[in-house]
Amino acid sequence: MALGHIAASFSGSLDADEWLDAVDSLDPLTHLPSFIGFVEGKVSKEMLTSSIREEYAWQEYLEAALLYASLGLKEDAARLADAAEQNVLTALWGAYFKGDASLIGKAEEKSVDFVCPFREESVAMLQWAVENGGGWKSAYLLARLYSHLGLGEKAVAIMAGTECDYAPFYAMRYDLTGSKNDIEKAVSLDPGQWRYLDRLAKHYMNEGDIAAAVACLEPYCRKHRENFRIHDTYLQALVKSGKYVEAERILERITILPFEGQSGSHVMYRDVKLHLAASSIDSGKVSAALKKIDEARLWPHNLGVGKPYDYMIDSTLEDWMTAVAYSRMGRTDKAEEYLGRIMDGDGSWRESFRKASSKETRVSDMLGNLDSTLDRRLF
Repeated sequence: MALGHIAASFSGSLDADEWLDAVDSLDPLTHLPSFIGFVEGKVSKEMLTSSIREEYAWQEYLEAALLYASLGLKEDAARLADAAEQNVLTALWGAYFKGDASLIGKAEEKSVDFVCPFREESVAMLQWAVENGGGWKSAYLLARLYSHLGLGEKAVAIMAGTECDYAPFYAMRYDLTGSKNDIEKAVSLDPGQWRYLDRLAKHYMNEGDIAAAVACLEPYCRKHRENFRIHDTYLQALVKSGKYVEAERILERITILPFEGQSGSHVMYRDVKLHLAASSIDSGKVSAALKKIDEARLWPHNLGVGKPYDYMIDSTLEDWMTAVAYSRMGRTDKAEEYLGRIMDGDGSWRESFRKASSKETRVSDMLGNLDSTLDRRLF
C-alpha cells in the first residue's frame, strides 16, 4: 500500500490526493508529497531532483527512505536510496534495503568525502555491511557513528588493524587514540591539509618537542600567510622555543578578522614585544627596549582586537619594565615616575625592581612566559 494511502486512512474523510494537498498547504517546504509522488510514479526523478535545492539533498532522500522502511515498505525505500545522489552511505542503504550483500563492494567504490552518518538507524545497517564483506569505508563510517553516539571504545575497536590511503581515517583515529603514528600518516597522505599539521604540531608540543613542532609548521606557514589559524599554533611553538624575532615578524604580517571573544592575538603580541624588550635590556640596548615596551602598549588593527577603554588596561608590567630600563640608564627620576604608576600594596613590585636594576640580573629570566599554556586558543 502506498504511503499516501496509509496516511489518508488515518485522516478519516480525506483520500490520498486530498491528504497530500493538505500537507502541502500546511507545510509548503516539506518534500514528503514529492517523495510520495515519485514512489507512486507521478513525479519523475528529474522533477524530484530539481525540487530539492539544499546542499545535502541526499539526506532528505534518506530521511524519506527510512520513513518508508519503518512502515515495512523496503522496496520503496530502496528506490528512494537509489534515486539519491550516490555516495558510499546512500549506496550501502540501498543494498541494505534490498537485502543484497553482493552490492556492498560496489557501494564501497563510491565517495566517502563529507559523509558523516549521525542517525542511530544507521548502526544496524553499517554493522550489517561490516559483517558481510564491507571494507575500510564501512568500518570508517561505523566508527564515525559510534564516536558521534559517544561510543569511543567501539569506534576504536572497529578501526583497529585497518589500513587505507584516506587521510581523514587516520585523523579520526588519532582523535580517538592520540596515536602519533596515525596523525603522522594523515599528514603524509595529505600534506596540504593544515588541520592535520596543526594536530601533529600540538602533539609534538605536548611531548615537549618544540623544535619538531616548529619544523612541522614552518614550510606551510611560509607559503600560507593568510591562514591565521595555523599561525596560532606556529606562534605558540616559536614563543616556546624562544624565537621571538620570528614571532614578531609573523604578528606584523598576518591579518585577523575580529570575532566575539577573541583577545588572544593581543596577548601573544604583548608577550612577544615584552620578551624582546627584556632581551634588549639584558644586552644593554636600553633604547631599543623602551621602543619595544611602547609597542607592547599598542593595539594593532591587523590583530583583530579592539583597544579597551584606558581604565580597563593593566599596564603594570609595561610600567615596571620601563622603570627597570630607565634604572639601567641611570635615570632614577624617570624610573621612580613609572614605579609610581604601579599599585604596589605589598612592595613586591619595588623589590623585584631593585633586583632587576642590577646588571647581573637577566630580566628575561624574571619575565618568564606571559602565556604559558600550550592548549590556549589564541585566535
